[in-house]
Formats: sequence, structure tokens, C-alpha cells
Amino acid sequence: MKKIFTLFVMSFFALSTFAGLAYNTTLTQSDFNNSQTVISKIIPDGSEVVWDDGQIRCGGTDKGAFSGPAWNWDDKGVVIALAAGVPNKLSFQFATNNTAATSGLNLGSPDWYVDESADGSNWTNAWTTNSNSKNFSSQTVDLKATTRYIRMYYSGNFAGYFKNIKVTEKILMGTPNPGTLDFGTVKVDADTAMTFTLGWTNLTGTATSSDTHFAVTPDAFGEIGANLQTTTFTVTLNTAAAGTFNGTINIEGREKTAQVTVSGTVEKYNQTITWNPAQSYNWDDAIAVATASSNLAVSYEISDPTVLKFENGAFVKLHSGNVTVTAKQAGNYKYNAAANVVKTFAIVGPATSAQESMTIAYGAQQTWHGYDLSTYTVGTHTLTYVTTNAQGGVHTITLTLTVTKQAVVELVQNLEFCEGDSAEYRGVWYKEEGNYPINITGAARDTAITVVVTVNEPTYDENETTEYAGTTISFDEDGWLLRGETAVVNRAYATTKADTADLWFVHYGQTLEGCEAVEKLIVEIEILDPVELEKELEFCEGDSAEYRGVYYAVAGEYPVVIEDAIRDTMINVIVTVHEKAYAEIERTVLAGEVLTLPAGEWTINETTVSGEYQTLRSDTTGLELYQYDETEFGCESVVKLIVTVTPNYEAIENVSVDAKAEKFFRNGVLYIRRGEKIYTAEGQEVK
Repeated sequence: MKKIFTLFVMSFFALSTFAGLAYNTTLTQSDFNNSQTVISKIIPDGSEVVWDDGQIRCGGTDKGAFSGPAWNWDDKGVVIALAAGVPNKLSFQFATNNTAATSGLNLGSPDWYVDESADGSNWTNAWTTNSNSKNFSSQTVDLKATTRYIRMYYSGNFAGYFKNIKVTEKILMGTPNPGTLDFGTVKVDADTAMTFTLGWTNLTGTATSSDTHFAVTPDAFGEIGANLQTTTFTVTLNTAAAGTFNGTINIEGREKTAQVTVSGTVEKYNQTITWNPAQSYNWDDAIAVATASSNLAVSYEISDPTVLKFENGAFVKLHSGNVTVTAKQAGNYKYNAAANVVKTFAIVGPATSAQESMTIAYGAQQTWHGYDLSTYTVGTHTLTYVTTNAQGGVHTITLTLTVTKQAVVELVQNLEFCEGDSAEYRGVWYKEEGNYPINITGAARDTAITVVVTVNEPTYDENETTEYAGTTISFDEDGWLLRGETAVVNRAYATTKADTADLWFVHYGQTLEGCEAVEKLIVEIEILDPVELEKELEFCEGDSAEYRGVYYAVAGEYPVVIEDAIRDTMINVIVTVHEKAYAEIERTVLAGEVLTLPAGEWTINETTVSGEYQTLRSDTTGLELYQYDETEFGCESVVKLIVTVTPNYEAIENVSVDAKAEKFFRNGVLYIRRGEKIYTAEGQEVK
């Protein structure tokens, strides 16, 4: 009896988002109770679908009367949602609990069903059978790839059981087509690509290359839940560098793998050098350069670098001669090396000339490029010399030679003496400074003598300086005389206040020219102001203090002068007399209260106390405490604390007594009378 209720369809739309039964795992009680896994139960009126000892029971178990849950033939079962993915097979076991179970009043065997759906609304039957066996039968059902829900139910009386329910997942990765990509041989910079396809089901994966010369796209692919899909992969060979490359494209996803073998060869282009230089070049001719078919720069190997060099894209001639030049192009990442081209040609050096001139005295011992010039007469002569220049060409030098009479010899005679003296030269006496010419005529040449007369004067230097008394005046040489009379000893003189009247020094010597040199130093001595100092004396009143033999007892300032040969000292004695300190403090407290004392130790009746003091009734007669200390200057300091202690009359009001007791106050003290005995307020008996 196959009946599916509308109630289930409504429940499905309310639970359109669910976790679902995990693949490759057996449905458990937790799954059964999870509304996102078992999303609906098919339960007709008067029946039940429950988890019963590790299995799903559909229907009642009673076997007695022909009524109740065991006698309901309507469909009973569950609807199970699957996790994301692609299902493969459903396996389970089923059995009844009574061989008398039927599918209805026709007494046929109960019916068993498995339906499947992609959307939870449209169902198709995947498997059905009828059986009333109590022994569990195993069953495997192939599921569609699009199935997302399975419906398992039983349509017999008594109870039907499902257990060990499991759904396996379909995960497929096909074989790449083709499985080998051979790029063959390609040229540098000619990037090329090839493709392959791969079929797959229900997986995500990656594609990577084992060799960096091969790049694969896409590098990620797939989708969980997708069925029988095909992805086209593109593999690109990087041709930036030449070589033969081999590798694999490795594809992995959900424990599935596939591989494509890739290979390819990248080769360079060939190139040639074109060069047709002449067999000979004059100095001003430009030498042809070589070119490469690749347009790459050509380098040159020159057999004799002293004849020829190549720089800045052109040949530069250095010297005449024959030279062999090899043109080379080594190639690069794109081109192979070109075959060398070797050429030999001649360089003809330049023809150069130079003009020179020279003037010499007749008979001068001098040569020029092998010519003895001392043999030429007075006049003008032309000489020629042919050689090679720096570049190996012909170089002609022409010399214009002028021969003259020998020149006059010019001499200088220096005469030097002090003012008042004279000097003689060649029979002439000179006394005044100046230049005096003398001409001497000779047979071969004339001589001109200039007599230079220098008259040196004596020197007299006078300097003045000012120094303070006590300063030592130093001299850098011996011979200085104090006031022109007494030599200064050890080149130093110590001044005093007595030198303020007249102080000067003189030194007699010679200039560098040997003339008299006199130096005089006049020194003005100033007396320094007295040094002013202070001396402080401090003591307590009634004491005194001594300084430099004088006793001081009264405060004030007292000047003291100390005379010295160089500088006086004035001392101001400041006397400070500090007073002793005395203070009184008054306090008032009630008898019996605790008195809080100011900080420090206090003396009362030769007893030292601090912190607190417990007052007594007896203190009403008067209480004085003293604190002895020193001022900040060490003088005596006394503080007197005067405490007035008053009787505590309020205590009477605060003491409670019974009706037989009597309170009375005497001398400021509360007492209580009970009969013939007297007590204090604290309850102590007074004898």
C-alpha cells in the first residue's frame, strides 16, 4: 500500500538547507535524530517510526489483536538527505519482525521501497521487493548522480526494519587526452601552446608543472557535486631560453591523480657576418665595419693593437703597418654564434712636417740631429732632417738657424756696511747707498758690472707693558739689564708693590747685518685690589668664638686687614648669635580621657612618655609635660605642654544602676552606693 503524505513535502521545503548524511558512513542514531539528515519520517495515523536498538523500526510490534499499530498497512519509513557530492550506491539490510506480516487484507507479502529524488519533490523508484522474512537481507541499490534525497519505507503490518544504511560517493578522474604533449622544436621567443582534456566527477583539484619551462592553466578546477564534467587545460612552453625540456603536468584532487608528459626543444637562430674591407687604407680613410644578420654588435680581435683599435663603433688608426682583424659575434639567448670573418689590410701613416728656429752665439758647442752648430758662421742658415712620425709616416723637420755675436756678460757686485762706515771695490770707495755701473770692454766680449751698495742702520726698539704687582717678567735671552745697571738673573724678574715707582729694562745686541741693536722695555706696575673674603662665626647666646686671636661674643660685622708685599687681603668677620627657643602649648581634656601627645618624647614628673597619655582624676590639680630638643643651629629648645583636666560630670548620666542603688559625685568622681558598700562607676569596690 504505497501512500506518501503531503506533510512530508511541506517539511522538505522548510528544511531546504541541511548537512545531509555523510558518504561512506553508516547511519547512526545521532543521524536519525538530526533533522538535517533524516529530514522527514513517514508515519501514518496509529503507527510509528523509531530508532530501535541500532535499526529503524517502521510500524508496531504487537502480534495479538487485529487492530493497533501492528495492523496498519500504510507506508512507514524515512526520508534521508545526502551530503554535497555525487552518490554512487546505497547499501542496507531489511527484515520484518513477524513472518505473518502481509501487505494488506489480500495476505500478500509486505512491500519494501527505495525512491530517489534530486529536489525532494519529484521521486522515482530505485528499488522495490516484497518479503516477510525475519532474517535480514542485504541489498545494494545504484543511485543516480543527481540524487540528493532517498526515501526508504515499508508497507506491511507488524514492523519492518532497516539497518546498516550507507551511501558511497562517486569520485572519478579520467585519463588525460592526450596523455603526452610533444612541442617538437621551436625557435627562441616563439611561444607556443598545446591543450589536453580531462573528464572528472565530483572533485576539486590542482594542476601543476614539474618544470618551470611549462606553464599550465587553469591551475585549479572542479566542483563538488558536479557529474561527468570535462576541463580543457592549456600548456605553454616558455621559449625565452634555448634547450631541451622535459616534464610532467601533475593533476591531483580528492586522492585522485593523473599525469601528462610534456617535452619540447627550443633552439636559437643562426646568423652570419658580412665584412668587405679594402686591402689598404690611407690615414684619412674610414675603415669599413662588419655587420651581423642578427643586428647584434660585432666585436673585433686585432693582431697588433699598436696599429689599430676599435672603439665607439669605429676603427681608430694608431700607426702604419699591416694588421689582421677577426670579426666575431658570440650570439645571445636567441642567436647562435656566427662564423668568424678574418681580414688583413695595410695602414699607411700620415706625412707630417714641422718648422723650428734657433739662435746661438758664434762658436757655441751645440748640435741638432747630428749637425755640429759650432761650425756655422754668423748669419742665417736652413737645415733639414727627415724621420718618421708617431704613426709611422714621413716626418720632415726644417730648422732656421741664426748665429750671432757672443752677448755681453752682466755681473753684480754687492757691498754692505753699517751707517758711518765705507767699502772699496776696484779702487773706488763707496759710502752712500745706491747702484753704481762699471763697463769693461774685452776683445771677445764686453762685461757690465753693477755695484750694489747697501748701508744698514742700527736699530732701537722701545716697548711698554703694564703688569700687576707679583707678576714674573720673563726674557728669551740673556743680557737684559734692570734699569740699565744690574743684569737680570735666570732671564726672569719677580715684581712687587715697590716697583710701582720706576721699572725698566735694556738689552744691547747686534742686527743680522752686524750693526748695533738696542731694545728697551718699560713696565708699569699696578697694585691689585685687596682680596675680599668673608669669615662666618655662629654660636648660641651666652657663648663666644675665636678667629685669628680675637674672641667675638656680640653679633655684627668686623673688618680684618692682612697686608702683603704683593697684594693685601681684607676679611669681613660676620658674627651671628642664635637665640634659645621656648614655647608653651595649652590643652583641655576631661578626666579619664586619653590625651594624644604631639610628636616626640615628653617628660612628666621625671618620666618619659610619647604618643598617648591616660589622664586621671588626680590630674585635675594641674598637668605639665616638657619636651627638650635643639634648634636647627644646635641651641637649646624647650616646649611646655600645659594640660587642664576637668571633672567628667557627664559620666553620671551615662551609668545605669538598679532601683536599690544610689549614684553620687564627690570631687569630680562618680560613685555608686548599694547598701553599706560603695563602688566606682567601673564596678570596683571602694574600701
